[in-house]
Amino acid sequence: MKKVLVIGDTHGNIKKMLKIIKQEHADYVIHAGDYDDVNINDKNHPYHKLNRNILKKYFSYWTKGNHDFTVKYGPAKTQKDFENFIFKAYRIFKIDGITFFLSHFVDNSRNEIGFGDQQWYIKNKKFVNWLKKIIKCEHIDFIITGHTHVAKYWNMFNLPALNPGSLVAPKHDQFTGSYATFLIKNHKIHDLKINFVD
Repeated sequence: MKKVLVIGDTHGNIKKMLKIIKQEHADYVIHAGDYDDVNINDKNHPYHKLNRNILKKYFSYWTKGNHDFTVKYGPAKTQKDFENFIFKAYRIFKIDGITFFLSHFVDNSRNEIGFGDQQWYIKNKKFVNWLKKIIKCEHIDFIITGHTHVAKYWNMFNLPALNPGSLVAPKHDQFTGSYATFLIKNHKIHDLKINFVD
């Protein structure tokens, strides 16, 4: 039996992130993107940039989010830049025979996907067609996502999908930070929980 911890949208809050990692003692730790923040270089920003050594040390798998992209490369300058990032910012991996698809941007309830402070968007139909093709070709069993800062567990394209929410910046009707844990036993997911933190 393996324990999996999923966190996302930590936006540079390394202290809180490491606290949860140490508290949960998971066999696998996954970050659903936005480990950095676009304001991270502002001298008044309370958190720190997450370097690759920290990611490698503490995370089994991670993906870039829109803030991570902007911190590393600067704002997208063209629609093509934006789409190139979106369609490359995902990971596929297996744990105990279960194939996971990890992307910061899957959980989208609007009609388009985009960076909130930028002009570039991808129409939902184009994104959904791309995602369905990957799910079919790669035989995906489980989807992990982030971006909305709202924790939820639901069914997407007849597959289980999980958004752990944001550990540090909840949005909408969710008033506390969150993360998710689950167990994998005999090639199946058990005891999936969304955990809320102060």
